[in-house]
Amino acid sequence: IFLVPPTSFRLANDYKSIPAMDSPPEDPLLRNPAAPRDPESYPSKWGKQPELLMEVNDLEERNDVLSLFHDSVNGLPRHAFKVIAIKRVQSVRLWDAYARRRASVANENWTSPNEALLFHGTSDTLPSTILNDRTGFDPRFCDEGRFGRGSYFAVRAAYSHEFAHVFKDANNNLHYQIFIARVTLGRIQEIKGGGFTSLRRPEDGCHSVTGCSTLRNNVSSAMHVIYETSTQAFPEFLITYKATMQNRARRFR
Repeated sequence: IFLVPPTSFRLANDYKSIPAMDSPPEDPLLRNPAAPRDPESYPSKWGKQPELLMEVNDLEERNDVLSLFHDSVNGLPRHAFKVIAIKRVQSVRLWDAYARRRASVANENWTSPNEALLFHGTSDTLPSTILNDRTGFDPRFCDEGRFGRGSYFAVRAAYSHEFAHVFKDANNNLHYQIFIARVTLGRIQEIKGGGFTSLRRPEDGCHSVTGCSTLRNNVSSAMHVIYETSTQAFPEFLITYKATMQNRARRFR
């Protein structure tokens, strides 16, 4: 078990600031740490009457998303993939449920939710199904994976690309969609090796599981898995992209 040390955190449901007990060292199990969200019923940039999906036009926000998506270590290469659209998810219902769960995990983890921005592909499931569902990412409907039945989130975009939702536009061109999700990891149980396909929850005292997964085509990534509660992850951005001409006939390796 990796126990996260105390840190400061503003509870999303009552907006009270809890002082830090100590400054935490770098968390070796946390990749792509997410910047704190506004401690409001929902983020102020959504506006007074937020639409479910809003194109990201703010240059700084858009560049932040592109930097994560095309990261030189964990992202998809710019020369092989072109982003067509970045949509910010603005579901008040899903955000409210996530904020409450995040606060609950923080209360159990020295006031730290241990948030990260991670990738998630929906395969044959339409992204709109997740956005319009009451529970969002629902682990109960996920296929059994290397670390059991849960919702899987990858550090590497190339890994989630293998599970991207694929569709054709009006000109019969293939397009891909994956989510960048904000995930509350809390206390992380680290797993090494295999033999955990029957796992249904982290061990007592933990909120998520992490381990490495490698696909048949040798694409690998550190994975974070949440179980039982779908509200521990929020679909922050929906990325639509396409392969360049030379990569159109195959997925990225």
